[in-house]
Amino acid sequence: MIDFENVTLNSLIIELRRRGYDSNPVDQFNEKASDYSYLLSLPISSFSEDGFEALIKTRDGKREKLSQHRQITPERMWIRDLMKFIQKFKEEEEEENNLMNSLLQPDHLPAENGEKIEPETLTEKQVNKHLGLADTRWTNNEVRKYKRRTSQVYREKKQEYERMYREKHSDRVREAKRKYAEKTREQKRKKELERYYKNREAILEKRRKTLDPEKVREYNQKYLEENFAEIREKQRIYREKNRDRINAQQKRRYHEAKGQKK
Repeated sequence: MIDFENVTLNSLIIELRRRGYDSNPVDQFNEKASDYSYLLSLPISSFSEDGFEALIKTRDGKREKLSQHRQITPERMWIRDLMKFIQKFKEEEEEENNLMNSLLQPDHLPAENGEKIEPETLTEKQVNKHLGLADTRWTNNEVRKYKRRTSQVYREKKQEYERMYREKHSDRVREAKRKYAEKTREQKRKKELERYYKNREAILEKRRKTLDPEKVREYNQKYLEENFAEIREKQRIYREKNRDRINAQQKRRYHEAKGQKK
């Protein structure tokens, strides 16, 4: 018995050669590099008693078939295949004849007093009208009149439909307009912010060159005087909301300063 556990593939091949197992006979017949893959790739179920018995039956059947073929000469084998082909051909021909005879029965033939109906011949204009296509032989003047008439009718119908829809769904139309305005406003704001952050340094530099420092200082001082109470209220609300974070920052700065003094 060969132990397959924790053994490399090369070791298994060497062991099979040592015990005298034949390599793949199919590869040898086709003049290919043969190996023992037909043995090493067998499933586990083939090593059971049922698998062994099935393999023995298959082997005996193949051997019997091989012995029968060896007893037949090539000429007799060719004649046997030819007889099978002739038998199959006769069966197909008989089936086709039965089908044709069934189609030629009186039930499938036209009546003797039947009336022959000729198909109606349609003009190109009738065919185009049936298919919903425009007549290709119109003059330029007719084409212009048709376009003008259809466009005016279409415009009037569209305006009437829009008016009826607005009257029936006024709330929905108003909500849709509001959402569209908000969406466009948000997109515009995003584009402005992207443009600003993309050219931020250039914009600030341009402002520094164009603005007068004295005027800026006066504007800031005036703004602080006019909105002093509002600014103090905003600062108080911010300190109340972020009291814990501000206290933590103050403690950290205090300890950092104390450590630098030491």
